[in-house]
Amino acid sequence: MEKIAIIDMGSNTIRMVIFEINQDSYHLVDDTKETVRLSESMGPERILKPASVKRALSTLKRFMKLCRSRQVTTIVPVTTAAVRIAENQQDFLNTVEAETGLRFRVLSGHEEGYYGLVGVLNGFSLQDGFTLDIGGGSSEVTLFRSRKLSDSVSMPFGALTLTESYRDPEQDGRVSIYDVRQYLRSAFLNQPWISANHGLPLIGLGGTVRNIARIHRNLIGYPIEIAHNYEMSKTQVDETINYIASLSYKELQQLPGLSKERADIILAGGLIIQSLMEACKAPQLLISGNGIREGLFYEYYQQRYPQKLAADVTMSEVENLMHYYKVDHSHAHHVAHLSLRLFDDLSPRHKMGESERRLLHFASLLHDVGVTVSFYEWQKHTYYVLLHSKIPGLTHRERLLVALIAASKNKKKIREWSAPYQMLLKPEDEELVLRLTIILLMARALDRSLSMDVQDVTCKLSGKETKIIMHTVTPDIELELKEARELLEKFDKSFGGRFEISAKVVEKVMDKP
Repeated sequence: MEKIAIIDMGSNTIRMVIFEINQDSYHLVDDTKETVRLSESMGPERILKPASVKRALSTLKRFMKLCRSRQVTTIVPVTTAAVRIAENQQDFLNTVEAETGLRFRVLSGHEEGYYGLVGVLNGFSLQDGFTLDIGGGSSEVTLFRSRKLSDSVSMPFGALTLTESYRDPEQDGRVSIYDVRQYLRSAFLNQPWISANHGLPLIGLGGTVRNIARIHRNLIGYPIEIAHNYEMSKTQVDETINYIASLSYKELQQLPGLSKERADIILAGGLIIQSLMEACKAPQLLISGNGIREGLFYEYYQQRYPQKLAADVTMSEVENLMHYYKVDHSHAHHVAHLSLRLFDDLSPRHKMGESERRLLHFASLLHDVGVTVSFYEWQKHTYYVLLHSKIPGLTHRERLLVALIAASKNKKKIREWSAPYQMLLKPEDEELVLRLTIILLMARALDRSLSMDVQDVTCKLSGKETKIIMHTVTPDIELELKEARELLEKFDKSFGGRFEISAKVVEKVMDKP
Protein backbone atom coordinates (compact mmCIF):
# COMPACT_ATOMS: atom_id res chain seq x y z
CA MET A 1 0.00 0.00 0.00
CA GLU A 2 1.15 3.55 -0.71
CA LYS A 3 -0.30 7.01 -0.23
CA ILE A 4 0.29 9.91 -2.56
CA ALA A 5 -0.48 13.56 -1.86
CA ILE A 6 -0.92 16.08 -4.67
CA ILE A 7 -0.54 19.72 -3.59
CA ASP A 8 -1.74 22.43 -5.98
CA MET A 9 -0.66 25.93 -4.93
CA GLY A 10 -2.81 28.27 -6.99
CA SER A 11 -3.28 32.01 -7.09
CA ASN A 12 -6.35 31.95 -4.84
CA THR A 13 -6.31 28.65 -2.97
CA ILE A 14 -3.93 25.86 -2.00
CA ARG A 15 -5.48 22.42 -2.31
CA MET A 16 -4.32 18.96 -1.42
CA VAL A 17 -5.71 15.53 -2.18
CA ILE A 18 -4.42 12.26 -0.76
CA PHE A 19 -5.00 8.95 -2.54
CA GLU A 20 -4.40 5.51 -1.11
CA ILE A 21 -3.23 2.89 -3.59
CA ASN A 22 -3.69 -0.76 -2.69
CA GLN A 23 -2.79 -3.85 -4.67
CA ASP A 24 -5.80 -3.67 -6.99
CA SER A 25 -7.49 -0.32 -6.35
CA TYR A 26 -7.12 3.30 -5.39
CA HIS A 27 -9.37 5.71 -3.53
CA LEU A 28 -9.41 9.24 -2.19
CA VAL A 29 -8.82 9.45 1.57
CA ASP A 30 -8.46 13.22 2.08
CA ASP A 31 -9.27 16.46 0.26
CA THR A 32 -8.52 19.81 1.87
CA LYS A 33 -8.05 23.41 0.80
CA GLU A 34 -7.34 26.86 2.19
CA THR A 35 -7.85 30.27 0.60
CA VAL A 36 -4.54 32.15 0.72
CA ARG A 37 -4.89 34.63 -2.19
CA LEU A 38 -1.26 34.29 -3.13
CA SER A 39 -1.62 36.67 -6.08
CA GLU A 40 -3.34 39.39 -4.04
CA SER A 41 -1.95 42.89 -4.71
CA MET A 42 0.91 41.59 -6.89
CA GLY A 43 0.40 44.62 -9.12
CA PRO A 44 2.26 45.39 -12.34
CA GLU A 45 5.55 44.75 -10.57
CA ARG A 46 4.50 41.08 -10.18
CA ILE A 47 5.82 40.65 -6.65
CA LEU A 48 4.41 38.10 -4.21
CA LYS A 49 3.67 40.19 -1.13
CA PRO A 50 4.86 39.23 2.40
CA ALA A 51 1.33 38.79 3.78
CA SER A 52 0.42 36.38 0.97
CA VAL A 53 3.67 34.47 1.37
CA LYS A 54 3.07 34.15 5.11
CA ARG A 55 -0.43 32.75 4.53
CA ALA A 56 0.91 30.24 2.01
CA LEU A 57 3.72 29.04 4.29
CA SER A 58 1.34 28.62 7.22
CA THR A 59 -1.04 26.55 5.06
CA LEU A 60 1.72 24.36 3.64
CA LYS A 61 3.03 23.59 7.12
CA ARG A 62 -0.42 22.43 8.18
CA PHE A 63 -0.67 20.30 5.04
CA MET A 64 2.69 18.71 5.81
CA LYS A 65 1.51 17.78 9.29
CA LEU A 66 -1.50 16.08 7.73
CA CYS A 67 0.79 14.21 5.33
CA ARG A 68 2.88 12.95 8.23
CA SER A 69 -0.14 11.83 10.23
CA ARG A 70 -1.58 10.13 7.13
CA GLN A 71 1.79 8.42 6.53
CA VAL A 72 1.97 9.73 2.98
CA THR A 73 4.77 8.06 1.01
CA THR A 74 4.91 10.39 -2.02
CA ILE A 75 4.20 14.11 -2.32
CA VAL A 76 3.78 15.83 -5.69
CA PRO A 77 3.73 19.63 -5.17
CA VAL A 78 2.95 21.93 -8.11
CA THR A 79 2.23 25.62 -8.42
CA THR A 80 0.63 27.68 -11.14
CA ALA A 81 -0.06 31.24 -12.35
CA ALA A 82 0.89 33.47 -9.41
CA VAL A 83 4.28 31.85 -8.89
CA ARG A 84 4.74 31.36 -12.63
CA ILE A 85 4.71 35.12 -13.30
CA ALA A 86 6.26 36.32 -10.03
CA GLU A 87 9.48 38.28 -10.28
CA ASN A 88 10.46 36.93 -6.86
CA GLN A 89 9.60 33.37 -7.85
CA GLN A 90 12.93 31.77 -6.94
CA ASP A 91 13.20 33.53 -3.59
CA PHE A 92 9.69 32.36 -2.73
CA LEU A 93 10.34 28.76 -3.80
CA ASN A 94 13.59 28.69 -1.83
CA THR A 95 11.78 29.92 1.28
CA VAL A 96 9.05 27.32 0.84
CA GLU A 97 11.59 24.50 0.50
CA ALA A 98 13.59 25.71 3.48
CA GLU A 99 10.56 25.95 5.78
CA THR A 100 8.48 22.98 4.60
CA GLY A 101 10.83 20.67 2.70
CA LEU A 102 8.59 20.92 -0.37
CA ARG A 103 10.25 21.47 -3.74
CA PHE A 104 7.51 22.82 -5.98
CA ARG A 105 7.33 22.29 -9.71
CA VAL A 106 6.14 25.40 -11.54
CA LEU A 107 3.69 24.34 -14.22
CA SER A 108 3.60 26.21 -17.51
CA GLY A 109 0.24 27.39 -18.76
CA HIS A 110 0.23 24.54 -21.28
CA GLU A 111 1.01 21.97 -18.58
CA GLU A 112 -1.71 23.38 -16.35
CA GLY A 113 -4.27 22.96 -19.13
CA TYR A 114 -2.94 19.51 -19.99
CA TYR A 115 -3.21 18.09 -16.46
CA GLY A 116 -6.69 19.53 -16.12
CA LEU A 117 -7.61 17.73 -19.33
CA VAL A 118 -6.11 14.45 -18.07
CA GLY A 119 -8.34 14.76 -15.02
CA VAL A 120 -11.38 15.43 -17.21
CA LEU A 121 -10.71 12.53 -19.58
CA ASN A 122 -10.56 10.18 -16.59
CA GLY A 123 -13.89 11.53 -15.36
CA PHE A 124 -15.94 11.67 -18.57
CA SER A 125 -16.46 9.43 -21.60
CA LEU A 126 -17.01 12.35 -24.00
CA GLN A 127 -15.10 12.19 -27.27
CA ASP A 128 -14.95 15.93 -28.02
CA GLY A 129 -15.30 19.14 -26.06
CA PHE A 130 -13.74 22.20 -24.45
CA THR A 131 -12.40 22.44 -20.91
CA LEU A 132 -12.15 25.60 -18.84
CA ASP A 133 -10.11 25.73 -15.64
CA ILE A 134 -10.62 29.06 -13.86
CA GLY A 135 -7.94 29.82 -11.33
CA GLY A 136 -7.28 32.93 -9.32
CA GLY A 137 -4.65 34.30 -11.72
CA SER A 138 -5.15 32.46 -15.01
CA SER A 139 -7.74 30.52 -16.98
CA GLU A 140 -6.79 27.49 -19.06
CA VAL A 141 -8.88 26.56 -22.08
CA THR A 142 -8.34 23.31 -23.98
CA LEU A 143 -10.03 21.67 -26.94
CA PHE A 144 -10.01 17.90 -27.20
CA ARG A 145 -11.00 15.84 -30.22
CA SER A 146 -11.34 12.05 -30.12
CA ARG A 147 -10.13 12.30 -26.49
CA LYS A 148 -6.81 13.84 -27.56
CA LEU A 149 -5.58 17.37 -26.86
CA SER A 150 -6.10 19.48 -29.98
CA ASP A 151 -5.49 23.08 -28.86
CA SER A 152 -4.88 24.91 -25.60
CA VAL A 153 -4.23 28.38 -24.26
CA SER A 154 -3.49 29.86 -20.86
CA MET A 155 -5.32 33.17 -20.52
CA PRO A 156 -3.64 35.80 -18.29
CA PHE A 157 -6.69 36.35 -16.12
CA GLY A 158 -8.53 34.51 -13.38
CA ALA A 159 -11.39 35.24 -11.02
CA LEU A 160 -9.15 37.08 -8.56
CA THR A 161 -6.98 39.11 -10.95
CA LEU A 162 -9.97 40.04 -13.12
CA THR A 163 -11.77 41.32 -10.04
CA GLU A 164 -8.76 43.37 -8.97
CA SER A 165 -8.35 44.86 -12.47
CA TYR A 166 -12.00 45.78 -13.07
CA ARG A 167 -13.31 46.57 -9.62
CA ASP A 168 -15.80 49.47 -9.76
CA PRO A 169 -15.77 51.62 -6.57
CA GLU A 170 -19.21 52.96 -7.46
CA GLN A 171 -20.73 49.47 -7.50
CA ASP A 172 -19.97 48.25 -3.97
CA GLY A 173 -16.51 47.26 -5.11
CA ARG A 174 -17.83 44.73 -7.60
CA VAL A 175 -16.50 44.40 -11.14
CA SER A 176 -17.82 46.51 -14.00
CA ILE A 177 -19.78 43.90 -15.93
CA TYR A 178 -19.71 45.80 -19.22
CA ASP A 179 -15.93 46.33 -19.14
CA VAL A 180 -15.23 42.71 -18.16
CA ARG A 181 -17.48 41.39 -20.94
CA GLN A 182 -15.73 43.56 -23.53
CA TYR A 183 -12.30 42.45 -22.36
CA LEU A 184 -13.24 38.75 -22.33
CA ARG A 185 -14.95 38.89 -25.71
CA SER A 186 -11.80 40.33 -27.25
CA ALA A 187 -9.54 37.82 -25.47
CA PHE A 188 -11.49 34.80 -26.74
CA LEU A 189 -11.82 36.23 -30.27
CA ASN A 190 -8.03 36.31 -30.43
CA GLN A 191 -8.10 32.49 -30.29
CA PRO A 192 -9.76 31.57 -33.62
CA TRP A 193 -9.79 27.84 -32.87
CA ILE A 194 -12.31 28.51 -30.10
CA SER A 195 -15.03 29.90 -32.37
CA ALA A 196 -14.10 27.49 -35.18
CA ASN A 197 -15.16 24.49 -33.07
CA HIS A 198 -18.58 25.70 -32.02
CA GLY A 199 -21.36 23.56 -30.60
CA LEU A 200 -19.25 21.33 -28.33
CA PRO A 201 -19.94 20.94 -24.60
CA LEU A 202 -17.86 22.95 -22.15
CA ILE A 203 -16.48 21.10 -19.13
CA GLY A 204 -15.69 23.39 -16.22
CA LEU A 205 -13.02 22.78 -13.58
CA GLY A 206 -12.08 24.57 -10.40
CA GLY A 207 -13.72 26.17 -7.39
CA THR A 208 -15.43 28.98 -9.31
CA VAL A 209 -17.26 26.55 -11.58
CA ARG A 210 -18.23 24.27 -8.71
CA ASN A 211 -19.61 27.23 -6.72
CA ILE A 212 -21.68 28.43 -9.69
CA ALA A 213 -23.13 24.94 -10.02
CA ARG A 214 -23.78 24.67 -6.28
CA ILE A 215 -25.65 27.98 -6.32
CA HIS A 216 -27.81 26.73 -9.19
CA ARG A 217 -28.52 23.42 -7.45
CA ASN A 218 -29.71 25.33 -4.38
CA LEU A 219 -31.88 27.66 -6.46
CA ILE A 220 -33.76 24.80 -8.15
CA GLY A 221 -33.82 22.43 -5.16
CA TYR A 222 -31.67 19.78 -6.85
CA PRO A 223 -31.85 16.59 -4.78
CA ILE A 224 -28.23 15.36 -4.96
CA GLU A 225 -25.21 17.19 -3.56
CA ILE A 226 -22.88 15.88 -6.24
CA ALA A 227 -20.80 18.23 -8.37
CA HIS A 228 -19.25 15.84 -10.87
CA ASN A 229 -21.17 15.64 -14.15
CA TYR A 230 -23.77 18.16 -13.01
CA GLU A 231 -25.17 19.74 -16.17
CA MET A 232 -26.33 23.30 -16.82
CA SER A 233 -27.74 24.61 -20.07
CA LYS A 234 -26.54 27.95 -21.45
CA THR A 235 -29.84 29.49 -20.34
CA GLN A 236 -29.37 28.17 -16.80
CA VAL A 237 -25.81 29.55 -16.70
CA ASP A 238 -27.07 32.96 -17.84
CA GLU A 239 -29.85 32.98 -15.26
CA THR A 240 -27.46 32.06 -12.46
CA ILE A 241 -24.87 34.71 -13.43
CA ASN A 242 -27.59 37.37 -13.75
CA TYR A 243 -28.89 36.44 -10.30
CA ILE A 244 -25.40 36.72 -8.81
CA ALA A 245 -24.96 40.11 -10.49
CA SER A 246 -28.17 41.36 -8.86
CA LEU A 247 -26.92 40.72 -5.32
CA SER A 248 -24.83 42.95 -3.10
CA TYR A 249 -21.56 41.77 -1.58
CA LYS A 250 -23.30 41.26 1.78
CA GLU A 251 -26.08 39.22 0.13
CA LEU A 252 -23.50 37.11 -1.73
CA GLN A 253 -21.80 36.27 1.56
CA GLN A 254 -25.10 34.74 2.73
CA LEU A 255 -25.95 33.03 -0.58
CA PRO A 256 -26.52 29.27 -0.14
CA GLY A 257 -23.99 27.29 -2.14
CA LEU A 258 -21.37 30.05 -2.33
CA SER A 259 -18.22 29.93 -0.23
CA LYS A 260 -17.91 33.20 1.69
CA GLU A 261 -14.29 33.66 0.62
CA ARG A 262 -15.41 33.70 -3.02
CA ALA A 263 -18.19 36.28 -2.57
CA ASP A 264 -16.15 39.12 -4.03
CA ILE A 265 -14.69 37.21 -7.00
CA ILE A 266 -17.56 34.91 -8.06
CA LEU A 267 -19.10 37.36 -10.52
CA ALA A 268 -15.85 37.78 -12.45
CA GLY A 269 -15.44 34.01 -12.58
CA GLY A 270 -19.01 33.58 -13.77
CA LEU A 271 -18.47 36.09 -16.56
CA ILE A 272 -15.48 34.05 -17.78
CA ILE A 273 -17.73 30.98 -18.07
CA GLN A 274 -20.50 32.92 -19.77
CA SER A 275 -18.18 34.63 -22.25
CA LEU A 276 -16.42 31.43 -23.27
CA MET A 277 -19.75 29.64 -23.79
CA GLU A 278 -20.79 32.46 -26.08
CA ALA A 279 -17.48 32.39 -27.95
CA CYS A 280 -17.61 28.64 -28.67
CA LYS A 281 -21.43 28.44 -28.74
CA ALA A 282 -21.38 25.69 -26.12
CA PRO A 283 -24.91 24.37 -25.51
CA GLN A 284 -24.15 23.12 -22.02
CA LEU A 285 -21.75 23.36 -19.10
CA LEU A 286 -20.69 20.11 -17.42
CA ILE A 287 -19.06 20.29 -14.01
CA SER A 288 -15.94 18.22 -13.44
CA GLY A 289 -15.02 16.96 -10.00
CA ASN A 290 -11.59 16.19 -11.44
CA GLY A 291 -8.95 18.81 -12.11
CA ILE A 292 -5.19 19.33 -12.10
CA ARG A 293 -4.68 17.32 -8.92
CA GLU A 294 -6.53 14.30 -10.27
CA GLY A 295 -4.75 14.67 -13.60
CA LEU A 296 -1.38 14.51 -11.84
CA PHE A 297 -2.56 11.50 -9.84
CA TYR A 298 -3.71 9.59 -12.92
CA GLU A 299 -0.38 10.30 -14.63
CA TYR A 300 1.45 8.91 -11.58
CA TYR A 301 -0.88 5.92 -11.34
CA GLN A 302 -0.56 5.10 -15.03
CA GLN A 303 3.23 5.24 -14.84
CA ARG A 304 3.38 3.05 -11.73
CA TYR A 305 0.62 0.63 -12.73
CA PRO A 306 0.35 0.78 -16.55
CA GLN A 307 -2.10 -2.13 -16.77
CA LYS A 308 -4.61 -0.80 -14.23
CA LEU A 309 -6.36 1.99 -16.19
CA ALA A 310 -8.48 0.78 -19.12
CA ALA A 311 -9.33 2.83 -22.20
CA ASP A 312 -12.99 2.63 -21.15
CA VAL A 313 -12.97 5.00 -18.16
CA THR A 314 -16.41 3.87 -16.96
CA MET A 315 -15.46 0.21 -16.87
CA SER A 316 -12.11 1.10 -15.33
CA GLU A 317 -13.85 2.76 -12.37
CA VAL A 318 -16.38 -0.08 -12.10
CA GLU A 319 -13.49 -2.53 -11.77
CA ASN A 320 -11.81 -0.20 -9.26
CA LEU A 321 -14.96 -0.14 -7.12
CA MET A 322 -15.23 -3.93 -7.32
CA HIS A 323 -11.69 -4.30 -6.01
CA TYR A 324 -12.11 -1.65 -3.31
CA TYR A 325 -15.33 -3.22 -1.97
CA LYS A 326 -13.87 -6.74 -2.26
CA VAL A 327 -16.49 -8.00 -4.68
CA ASP A 328 -16.13 -11.62 -5.80
CA HIS A 329 -15.00 -10.91 -9.37
CA SER A 330 -15.79 -14.35 -10.78
CA HIS A 331 -19.32 -14.32 -9.39
CA ALA A 332 -19.97 -10.70 -10.42
CA HIS A 333 -18.79 -11.20 -13.99
CA HIS A 334 -20.77 -14.42 -14.26
CA VAL A 335 -23.94 -12.73 -13.00
CA ALA A 336 -23.32 -9.97 -15.54
CA HIS A 337 -22.94 -12.57 -18.29
CA LEU A 338 -26.20 -14.28 -17.33
CA SER A 339 -28.01 -10.93 -17.02
CA LEU A 340 -26.96 -9.83 -20.48
CA ARG A 341 -27.93 -13.20 -22.00
CA LEU A 342 -31.41 -12.85 -20.50
CA PHE A 343 -31.63 -9.22 -21.66
CA ASP A 344 -30.65 -10.08 -25.23
CA ASP A 345 -32.93 -13.10 -25.58
CA LEU A 346 -35.89 -11.24 -24.07
CA SER A 347 -35.45 -8.15 -26.26
CA PRO A 348 -38.66 -8.88 -28.24
CA ARG A 349 -40.51 -8.74 -24.91
CA HIS A 350 -38.97 -5.60 -23.37
CA LYS A 351 -38.00 -3.53 -26.48
CA MET A 352 -35.08 -1.91 -24.63
CA GLY A 353 -31.83 -0.93 -26.32
CA GLU A 354 -28.08 -0.55 -25.82
CA SER A 355 -28.27 2.23 -23.23
CA GLU A 356 -30.45 0.11 -20.92
CA ARG A 357 -28.22 -2.92 -21.54
CA ARG A 358 -25.23 -0.85 -20.43
CA LEU A 359 -26.96 0.11 -17.17
CA LEU A 360 -27.80 -3.53 -16.48
CA HIS A 361 -24.19 -4.51 -17.10
CA PHE A 362 -22.82 -2.04 -14.54
CA ALA A 363 -25.51 -2.87 -11.98
CA SER A 364 -24.78 -6.60 -12.35
CA LEU A 365 -21.07 -6.11 -11.71
CA LEU A 366 -21.62 -3.82 -8.71
CA HIS A 367 -24.67 -5.34 -7.02
CA ASP A 368 -22.61 -6.81 -4.15
CA VAL A 369 -20.59 -3.71 -3.13
CA GLY A 370 -22.77 -3.13 -0.06
CA VAL A 371 -21.91 -6.50 1.45
CA THR A 372 -18.50 -5.17 2.51
CA VAL A 373 -20.20 -2.41 4.51
CA SER A 374 -22.49 -4.89 6.24
CA PHE A 375 -24.19 -8.10 5.15
CA TYR A 376 -27.32 -7.02 6.98
CA GLU A 377 -29.27 -4.59 4.81
CA TRP A 378 -26.55 -4.89 2.17
CA GLN A 379 -29.00 -3.74 -0.53
CA LYS A 380 -29.38 -0.38 1.22
CA HIS A 381 -25.61 -0.03 1.45
CA THR A 382 -25.19 -0.97 -2.22
CA TYR A 383 -27.75 1.67 -3.17
CA TYR A 384 -26.01 4.39 -1.14
CA VAL A 385 -22.50 3.52 -2.33
CA LEU A 386 -23.46 3.53 -6.01
CA LEU A 387 -25.56 6.68 -5.81
CA HIS A 388 -22.66 8.59 -4.23
CA SER A 389 -19.71 7.11 -6.13
CA LYS A 390 -18.13 9.16 -8.92
CA ILE A 391 -18.53 6.82 -11.89
CA PRO A 392 -17.14 8.42 -15.08
CA GLY A 393 -19.44 8.44 -18.07
CA LEU A 394 -22.67 8.18 -16.10
CA THR A 395 -25.05 11.11 -15.73
CA HIS A 396 -26.69 11.67 -12.35
CA ARG A 397 -29.85 10.00 -13.66
CA GLU A 398 -27.91 6.99 -14.94
CA ARG A 399 -26.05 6.66 -11.65
CA LEU A 400 -29.38 6.67 -9.81
CA LEU A 401 -30.78 4.04 -12.18
CA VAL A 402 -27.74 1.78 -11.72
CA ALA A 403 -28.07 2.09 -7.93
CA LEU A 404 -31.78 1.21 -8.07
CA ILE A 405 -31.27 -1.75 -10.43
CA ALA A 406 -28.40 -3.16 -8.38
CA ALA A 407 -30.08 -2.88 -4.98
CA SER A 408 -33.86 -3.11 -5.44
CA LYS A 409 -35.93 -6.25 -5.14
CA ASN A 410 -39.47 -5.01 -5.87
CA LYS A 411 -41.54 -2.03 -6.99
CA LYS A 412 -42.17 -0.89 -3.41
CA LYS A 413 -38.45 -0.52 -2.72
CA ILE A 414 -37.87 1.21 -6.08
CA ARG A 415 -40.53 3.80 -5.23
CA GLU A 416 -39.22 4.29 -1.70
CA TRP A 417 -35.63 4.90 -2.77
CA SER A 418 -36.42 6.97 -5.85
CA ALA A 419 -39.00 9.24 -4.18
CA PRO A 420 -36.53 12.03 -3.23
CA TYR A 421 -35.06 12.11 -6.74
CA GLN A 422 -38.09 12.40 -9.01
CA MET A 423 -36.57 15.56 -10.53
CA LEU A 424 -33.93 13.34 -12.17
CA LEU A 425 -36.22 10.65 -13.51
CA LYS A 426 -38.39 10.20 -16.57
CA PRO A 427 -41.97 8.88 -16.34
CA GLU A 428 -40.96 5.55 -17.88
CA ASP A 429 -37.99 4.96 -15.55
CA GLU A 430 -39.91 3.04 -12.89
CA GLU A 431 -40.91 0.34 -15.37
CA LEU A 432 -37.40 0.30 -16.85
CA VAL A 433 -35.81 -0.20 -13.42
CA LEU A 434 -38.33 -2.87 -12.46
CA ARG A 435 -37.69 -4.96 -15.58
CA LEU A 436 -33.92 -4.72 -15.32
CA THR A 437 -34.09 -5.46 -11.59
CA ILE A 438 -36.05 -8.65 -12.27
CA ILE A 439 -33.53 -9.76 -14.88
CA LEU A 440 -30.68 -9.17 -12.41
CA LEU A 441 -32.53 -11.04 -9.65
CA MET A 442 -32.90 -14.03 -11.97
CA ALA A 443 -29.20 -13.93 -12.92
CA ARG A 444 -28.25 -13.84 -9.24
CA ALA A 445 -30.58 -16.77 -8.55
CA LEU A 446 -28.91 -18.79 -11.32
CA ASP A 447 -25.59 -18.46 -9.49
CA ARG A 448 -26.96 -18.57 -5.97
CA SER A 449 -24.32 -21.06 -4.83
CA LEU A 450 -21.52 -19.00 -6.42
CA SER A 451 -20.39 -22.20 -8.13
CA MET A 452 -21.05 -21.10 -11.72
CA ASP A 453 -22.60 -24.54 -12.28
CA VAL A 454 -25.22 -22.82 -14.42
CA GLN A 455 -22.82 -21.89 -17.17
CA ASP A 456 -25.28 -20.21 -19.47
CA VAL A 457 -28.93 -19.37 -19.99
CA THR A 458 -31.08 -19.02 -23.08
CA CYS A 459 -34.71 -18.09 -23.70
CA LYS A 460 -37.09 -19.55 -26.26
CA LEU A 461 -40.04 -17.34 -27.14
CA SER A 462 -43.21 -18.74 -28.69
CA GLY A 463 -46.27 -16.52 -28.78
CA LYS A 464 -46.96 -15.46 -25.21
CA GLU A 465 -44.90 -18.29 -23.75
CA THR A 466 -41.24 -17.98 -22.76
CA LYS A 467 -39.01 -20.86 -21.70
CA ILE A 468 -35.89 -20.02 -19.72
CA ILE A 469 -33.33 -22.82 -20.14
CA MET A 470 -30.47 -23.17 -17.67
CA HIS A 471 -27.35 -24.75 -19.19
CA THR A 472 -25.65 -26.53 -16.30
CA VAL A 473 -22.64 -28.80 -15.92
CA THR A 474 -24.30 -30.75 -13.09
CA PRO A 475 -27.83 -31.88 -12.26
CA ASP A 476 -27.26 -30.72 -8.66
CA ILE A 477 -28.82 -27.27 -9.05
CA GLU A 478 -31.86 -27.51 -6.80
CA LEU A 479 -30.83 -24.36 -4.96
CA GLU A 480 -30.68 -22.34 -8.18
CA LEU A 481 -33.92 -23.87 -9.53
CA LYS A 482 -35.83 -23.12 -6.34
CA GLU A 483 -34.86 -19.45 -6.27
CA ALA A 484 -35.35 -19.03 -10.02
CA ARG A 485 -38.88 -20.49 -9.90
CA GLU A 486 -39.81 -18.06 -7.15
CA LEU A 487 -39.17 -15.23 -9.62
CA LEU A 488 -41.34 -16.53 -12.47
CA GLU A 489 -44.45 -14.69 -11.30
CA LYS A 490 -42.50 -11.42 -11.41
CA PHE A 491 -41.50 -12.18 -15.00
CA ASP A 492 -45.11 -12.95 -15.93
CA LYS A 493 -46.31 -9.61 -14.56
CA SER A 494 -43.48 -7.45 -15.84
CA PHE A 495 -42.91 -8.87 -19.31
CA GLY A 496 -46.34 -10.34 -20.00
CA GLY A 497 -47.27 -13.89 -20.97
CA ARG A 498 -46.22 -17.04 -19.20
CA PHE A 499 -42.69 -17.98 -18.17
CA GLU A 500 -41.30 -21.44 -17.46
CA ILE A 501 -37.83 -22.56 -16.42
CA SER A 502 -35.96 -25.80 -16.95
CA ALA A 503 -32.43 -27.16 -16.82
CA LYS A 504 -30.30 -28.77 -19.48
CA VAL A 505 -27.12 -30.60 -18.55
CA VAL A 506 -24.24 -29.84 -20.89
CA GLU A 507 -20.94 -31.69 -21.17
CA LYS A 508 -18.69 -28.72 -21.67
CA VAL A 509 -18.46 -25.11 -20.70
CA MET A 510 -20.18 -22.91 -23.26
CA ASP A 511 -18.23 -20.03 -24.67
CA LYS A 512 -19.24 -16.73 -23.16
CA PRO A 513 -19.87 -13.80 -25.53
